Amino acid sequence: IIAFVYAAVACSQEDKFYQAILSDNVEIVDQLIKSGEDPNREFWNKVVPLHLGKSEKMAKLLMEHGAITEKRSSRQKLTPLETHARDYA
Repeated sequence: IIAFVYAAVACSQEDKFYQAILSDNVEIVDQLIKSGEDPNREFWNKVVPLHLGKSEKMAKLLMEHGAITEKRSSRQKLTPLETHARDYA
């Protein structure tokens, strides 16, 4: 419960980058990165945007901007690829 509350506070609806990634809004994410947002920004449990992206287009955009593909989350110790393989298996 504490982790959930922390995540909700750390990634509120006012966090445009987080919300754009979750909604798979590639255009907004691209604009935010070009404005200085970090494509390797850590959210809760060291989850990065590649862990959260929902499409190949989003993954491609993030990697074109230098997203680290081998970044592991602190809780589940999974890379973004491992996360998506598990979620869509």
